[in-house]
Amino acid sequence: MPDKINNPHDKFVRETFSNIDRVTAFFEQFLPEDVRKQLDFISLKISTESYIQSDLSEYLSDIVFEIKTLREQPLDLVLLLEHKSSPDKYTLIQVGHYLFSHWIKCREKRKSLRPIIPIIYYQGKKKWKAPNIKDLFPGITQTLAEYLPTLNHIFIALNSLSDQEIMTLKISSLAAALFAQKGRFDQSEAFEELKRIFRLLSNSDADRNFILMLSVYIISVSNIKPPIIIEAMENMSSEIKEKIMTTYEQLIEQGRKEGREQGREEGTKKSKSSVILNGYDNGLDVGILSNITQLTQEEVIEILRDHGKLA
Repeated sequence: MPDKINNPHDKFVRETFSNIDRVTAFFEQFLPEDVRKQLDFISLKISTESYIQSDLSEYLSDIVFEIKTLREQPLDLVLLLEHKSSPDKYTLIQVGHYLFSHWIKCREKRKSLRPIIPIIYYQGKKKWKAPNIKDLFPGITQTLAEYLPTLNHIFIALNSLSDQEIMTLKISSLAAALFAQKGRFDQSEAFEELKRIFRLLSNSDADRNFILMLSVYIISVSNIKPPIIIEAMENMSSEIKEKIMTTYEQLIEQGRKEGREQGREEGTKKSKSSVILNGYDNGLDVGILSNITQLTQEEVIEILRDHGKLA
């Protein structure tokens, strides 16, 4: 099985696509044209229904959307966005498990079945072609391979999208997020890349939390330190810059505490609780605290409730 979904790539992608305007702009630009023409994007919404079995929830880093088709009698569709930060040859097994588990669950609850369109969003730098079930069986003949399920899907590879395509997106905060996910921070042009990202954000309607989340993500996946990020934030408010420094200091302090408590689970848990409580008191939201501590949002909320910070 792949890594669990509490890594910074999955968390940031989930945050990026938790905004319906960003999701709509992404689908309108990058879904195949013949699919786009059939979808009513005004009806697009993020699903609040639980689709994943408990035994899959740790491993599938999916986001689920509901949408209607453009026809006289609209058809309800489900779009499953499965994110991968590195190649995984078993992706279609996970997706297939999801599809059939969901349909079985609907049958058990006597609910109508809806078509599910899988979309695999690949963020990695290494080239990876769209996965195929028959590739898992290298010795199989073409005749026998015809009896294997195909699990057709839409494959969107971030490394195949040109800078020009990204720059033409209608929502500039989405463009900034995709450039951040491309992760070109180990090159000589890293500072210019940072300036482009924050220029896009300053011209967007992104809220403070998303800007903080993006900054934490860059710190988490690169060697770039906050002073460099702040220098690249030409038009950002001093409040946001101060929050980034506060967040970074908490990351450093967490690392020190975990180092001192290495091998002692209770000590690690206590240090993360301290980071969460201090961060919450300093105005950081649950999503950012989840990113800092590498805990799930549910675990962060539970700690805040245990200490009377949330009802």
